[in-house]
Amino acid sequence: MNIRTRQLTPICFLMVFLGAIAANAETPKPENSKKPITLKAPDDLGFIFNTGNILLDLESYQAGLGAKFGWDKLYLRALFDLVANGGSHSFSLNTGVTVEYHLLPEPLSFYVGGSLAGGHMRQESIIASTHFSVSAIAGIEYFPFDLVSVFAEYALAADFTFSKDLQTLQNTFDYLIDTRMGNDSKLGIVFHIMRALKKK
Repeated sequence: MNIRTRQLTPICFLMVFLGAIAANAETPKPENSKKPITLKAPDDLGFIFNTGNILLDLESYQAGLGAKFGWDKLYLRALFDLVANGGSHSFSLNTGVTVEYHLLPEPLSFYVGGSLAGGHMRQESIIASTHFSVSAIAGIEYFPFDLVSVFAEYALAADFTFSKDLQTLQNTFDYLIDTRMGNDSKLGIVFHIMRALKKK
């Protein structure tokens, strides 16, 4: 190999290397088949109340605040309740979530789903209690008006309670499996705020 060939060899390798980098940069990258998971905003939003009769005497939803979010056939109900009493030095907090899957469209819709709830209660130095509940539900929702719906449901529920006597430090556990009205034996009424805003 002569001197001229030795000088050209590194230059040829460098040109081939730079050309490969440029070609790779210009080659379009295949799109990833997996699309990123995005959280879709709800199509419906409403506030829930209870009534014990058809005269629609409104009460708080299961003794707390209730909201309902909807995505087509899938609905989510949320419950929140907070009580603090200075006189008895007691405190309680309850939360819950219910998922509904609607089998039929409006105005008369059957649905199935499940519910999960939990809470904690404490009364000064007397007792502390924590409870959990899991339920399978089946119900019906009726839209007598476009912006108002009424629902009632049955539930097969399992309740678990852990209690502690703060004076004797004794722990107790109890459970209950029961079929019952999933809406506390009352009708649920939903005022659909998002629909009302869309009507404007």
